[in-house]
Amino acid sequence: MEKLVVLKIEGDSVLVCGFFDSKEHAIEYLTAVKKMIDDELQNNLAGEYLCIPALYYHLKQAGEK
Repeated sequence: MEKLVVLKIEGDSVLVCGFFDSKEHAIEYLTAVKKMIDDELQNNLAGEYLCIPALYYHLKQAGEK
């Protein structure tokens, strides 16, 4: 399944912030993060973010629900 993944760049590392079904959902997430930075002074959230398409697979063992 194709999804968008939002990544945060932290130095030499990249953190996965989440997987989203649409561009609109990813933008809603990033807008909420920006609001937390501005309104709640969550400075640890400030930084560079990437939103890129990804093929997403949730693989399970046969018989697992």
